[in-house]
Amino acid sequence: MSNLDYDKHPIYEPEKWNKNIYIKKSHNCYSYALNLIDKKHAKSCEKYMKKTKKTNCSRFKPQPGAHAGDYDKRDNYKYYCPKLTRRIIEDNPDIKKLRKNQKCPNGYYMIALACSDNRKDYHFYRQDKNGTWSHKHGGNIAKNIDESGKIIKNPEKADRGRYKIFCGYFIVPNDNKNRRMGDKIKFYRERKKQKQLRKQLRKHTRKQSHKSKK
Repeated sequence: MSNLDYDKHPIYEPEKWNKNIYIKKSHNCYSYALNLIDKKHAKSCEKYMKKTKKTNCSRFKPQPGAHAGDYDKRDNYKYYCPKLTRRIIEDNPDIKKLRKNQKCPNGYYMIALACSDNRKDYHFYRQDKNGTWSHKHGGNIAKNIDESGKIIKNPEKADRGRYKIFCGYFIVPNDNKNRRMGDKIKFYRERKKQKQLRKQLRKHTRKQSHKSKK
């Protein structure tokens, strides 16, 4: 039995990602690789687009490391294979990086990661149940063809456009209970919350110190 025969292996269903504009605009290659659709993200995107009249929801797109609290400052985006690998596994400890020529075991499916040569972007690809690969560029449509319009049979050899640096393959649990993602908004809210708590703690400590001196 091939790992592709497992009943929970991802199926190529582009309409699932493309039909609803708010799902399309709030989900990116990372969420597509994890095969996770967050309806709260889509709802927040809908409210945001209607309020601001903008045509995209970049702030709601999941980012590697955001769930685990490991994320760059707004002005310091630089993507390297080791950094992204670390963040993927921090978010999802059950995801493992494959060694060269290592096969995907049953109960898992494969994803692939590549970086742009200027280190300003990254991209994921996902192997589907039919054995071919598909992907989703940011807020654009999910598709199973490369930049030359060819069906992706091997992401390492496919035309990946600007994503010249191939980082390797990972195995992802078919059970979605073991897959997690977080967005930039959640990350910055949590960081702001932690700063406020530290500020309150310092204020309380100073107050107690002042009382003890009296």
